[in-house]
Amino acid sequence: MPKFNLKKGSVGVIVEHYSMSQGEDGYSVEGLIEQDTVEVTEPQIKLLKVEQTSEKATFFN
Repeated sequence: MPKFNLKKGSVGVIVEHYSMSQGEDGYSVEGLIEQDTVEVTEPQIKLLKVEQTSEKATFFN
């Protein structure tokens, strides 16, 4: 993604998934650009590792 000066191998964390009825699903990824998120399509992502940090999630309202 030259627009963001990102190269193959850049690592980030998926923070949101956008399910599309037509076309490719999209994702918001953090950690690629400081203080910002990048929107990408599924083919632009390669899974490196799955890590579960806790048994349950905590949500704040």
